[in-house]
Amino acid sequence: MEIKKKLLALAVSATLASTSAIAADTSGGTLKGQVISASGETLAGAEITVTHIGKGFTRTVTSNAKGEYNLRNLPVGEYTVSFEKDGYSPSTAPEVLVRVGQAVVYDGTLAVPGEVLEVVEVTGTMRRPVDTGSSTAGVVITQEKLELLPVNTGFEAMAQLAPGVVVAGGSNFNGASSFGGASSAENGYYLNGLNVSNIKTGLGSISLPWEAISQTQVKTGAIDPEFGGALGGIINAVSKSGNNEFNFGSQLRMDPDSLRSQHDSVTNAAGEYTINTRQSSMDFQEAQVWASGPIVQDKAFFYALYSPRKTDDTWASGSSYYDRTREEDRWLVKLDWFINDDHAIDFTAINNEENGEYHSFAYDPAQNQIGSGLGQTKSREGGQVFGAHYNGRLTEPNSNPKCDTELK
Repeated sequence: MEIKKKLLALAVSATLASTSAIAADTSGGTLKGQVISASGETLAGAEITVTHIGKGFTRTVTSNAKGEYNLRNLPVGEYTVSFEKDGYSPSTAPEVLVRVGQAVVYDGTLAVPGEVLEVVEVTGTMRRPVDTGSSTAGVVITQEKLELLPVNTGFEAMAQLAPGVVVAGGSNFNGASSFGGASSAENGYYLNGLNVSNIKTGLGSISLPWEAISQTQVKTGAIDPEFGGALGGIINAVSKSGNNEFNFGSQLRMDPDSLRSQHDSVTNAAGEYTINTRQSSMDFQEAQVWASGPIVQDKAFFYALYSPRKTDDTWASGSSYYDRTREEDRWLVKLDWFINDDHAIDFTAINNEENGEYHSFAYDPAQNQIGSGLGQTKSREGGQVFGAHYNGRLTEPNSNPKCDTELK
């Protein structure tokens, strides 16, 4: 058996204006709000500047006639947000976390120097707890949250952290999730804005090294149309990326069979084996090496993960014994280039190829003896995925408040 897939995808996000949000973000998040004076008046022409704390790049927008601002398709991460206007004291909001596919609403309040209200002087920023501009239901799981949760990794494990999501029944579904009773074949899976759903079976997504994932959004209702009209749910993830500091690390995992315990074999009334575990064993090894950092300070960054796996397992079924070896040559590379305030490009490359080889032998369950060889089978699954994503603003902010779209 030999199965190999190669996928090339291209996504283009073009933000034509920043005052209205017709389309939601797929690989980034939104920061929006309103700027007012300490006396409650809306402030047009205020300058809002966001600075990514790790990457150092900035984006600037000016509030419209209603004092509103909207910065879309921001890369996920923590930002510093500053509000300024001539004649007013500036204010700053530190460590504002932007999540994938969500809008963070921060309002800025500016006061004239020395201005004091009757009750209390109010200057600074305030985050609204709810974004009333979206009705999409779901959750966002960050890497920090995931490290605190006793759950497995992977798209399906993340999906089941959301309300109303269960594992679909039956072995043919391979653990795929069901959202609100919908078919598992009606879900959509995205990574860095690219559709990574399993196009062969329609169930689940392609396999990828989950250690490289930064944030995962699970959409369970009111899903935006740009996700292809999925009738089930959407699992939308973004990978880790580099910043202005070099980072690297490694990890080795070994699960020897000597530390495993098998359950007892099961026989029927006639003494025949229905489950035979006397020849069951599994050894697993996995290594991880990762590095990230700047290519050009504040402009271009890289993240790379190499994570090979090897699994050796044996088992007996009926009158046959099997000895199998599987090797996975997994890696992921993410490149980001922030050309200027209005244009950015990122590139993602993934390899999830798995090569397997197993031998079958004659087996006598009564004597628990392995006999002569019966054959050899080789398998190959997975392949490479390459994707590019362009995110750009094609007109001046607020120049056309009725036109804001995203193209893929």
